[in-house]
Amino acid sequence: MENGMSQATSVHQRLGGFSNANNQQEQSTMRDNKFSPQGAGGRGGMSSRGGMGRGRGGSSQQSGAIGGQQGSGKWAQQGQGNTPKPLMGSNYSGGGRRDYFERLMERVNEEFSGPQMSLPALDTSEKKFNSYSRLFIGNLPKDISEEELKALFRPFGELGQVYLNKEGSFSFVNLDYKMNAEKAKRELQGKELRNRPMKIRSASVNSGVRVKNLSATVSNELLEKAFSIFGLIETCRVIVDNRGNPTGDGLVIFSDKKGAALAMTKCQEECYFLT
Repeated sequence: MENGMSQATSVHQRLGGFSNANNQQEQSTMRDNKFSPQGAGGRGGMSSRGGMGRGRGGSSQQSGAIGGQQGSGKWAQQGQGNTPKPLMGSNYSGGGRRDYFERLMERVNEEFSGPQMSLPALDTSEKKFNSYSRLFIGNLPKDISEEELKALFRPFGELGQVYLNKEGSFSFVNLDYKMNAEKAKRELQGKELRNRPMKIRSASVNSGVRVKNLSATVSNELLEKAFSIFGLIETCRVIVDNRGNPTGDGLVIFSDKKGAALAMTKCQEECYFLT
């Protein structure tokens, strides 16, 4: 017992700043507790798990650990006089919180890092005979032939699919590019055939799919790659706001209705993840 008391007294002398009354109180407390692992004076004084303790008894007001030992509890002491550093699961704020989230993001990146596919840049040039270069022509004479109709639109560009419904007096004409289709619509609008003025407008797009609930990391390339399994895609883009931030929606225009129907069935009846 005397050896233990002398060791405690020498430690107090090295730290300095203790009065004789404090030494006597500390020695009396140690004698009563017989050097309990919990430390003398409740949670203060000498503690086997934290150097100088943090409680309210003994010499708990001294900061820092002896010889660089680490304290216990929510705060870790690293050397005498160092600022306590927060441990995971403890109450922290300010710089400690930033450090914690930085470590967390490093761990997330390590956990989810893996082989990634490098997607080539998406070709945004307009494809020939797309859905936006398709025109609807109404109020046609019932005796008009397909050749006569083609002769009217051929000067404006290369013609694709031409559908004529004589009974309904309407037709669909697909030109090569949207610019040529707009020019034909502008110049042939109201032109009379057999005293019947033609009514021309852009045909509605019925092979498109609007995709919702997209994450902010989805790009045009990833969206096109994911939906190209359903069919040939004419146009594909992630919708953004005025500041260029993604809205969570995307637009995919297929070359035909079949691809759009397959995509709708997949997304409505099952889960389709873009990763």
